Amino acid sequence: MTKTQRLIGLSVLAILLVLGTGWAVERVSHPERGVDTSAPAQPSDSANTPVPDERPAATDEYDRSDLLLIQG
Repeated sequence: MTKTQRLIGLSVLAILLVLGTGWAVERVSHPERGVDTSAPAQPSDSANTPVPDERPAATDEYDRSDLLLIQG
């Protein structure tokens, strides 16, 4: 076996090891993915909470964002 083939083999092994470790960590950190989802979900209180309006309040100033476009 040449040095290049050995390096390629070790690289592939290292990549598979990293991918396998990432997969195992993902499985452990998200155990709810295996839960049966056929039961209907209970409604939460957050569904009825109004979303605050995030637009800034209207002012008497003019919008000058297109000032550079007008002046060319």
